[in-house]
Amino acid sequence: MPERSIKVYPKDAPWMTIKLKELIRLRQNAFHSNKKGPVFRFYRNAVNRERKLCKAAYYTSKVQDLKGMNPRQWWKEINNLSGSKKQNPNLLSSLDVQQFTNMSPQEIASAINEA
Repeated sequence: MPERSIKVYPKDAPWMTIKLKELIRLRQNAFHSNKKGPVFRFYRNAVNRERKLCKAAYYTSKVQDLKGMNPRQWWKEINNLSGSKKQNPNLLSSLDVQQFTNMSPQEIASAINEA
């Protein structure tokens, strides 16, 4: 069998593995050949199963790593894993609530969309 190279991109999910990427490639090939065929359904289910396993293994390993961290690092990693980000302070300062008191709901929506 010839070797096949698989690219790893920076925007890939952190739990993305080579095996999962290969299954996704096979699923996509099956999708393009026969969208409702049993081969596509087999690979679709295999991708979903493998994705769940990879995701669970990734988060389990991350939680194991948290046990040895100090509280500051711990919270930083928890916020990173949960997708929490700091709010943009400029957004709150750009909204002037006083100007919306005499407007209709449609005018308020237009003003927010323009901001």
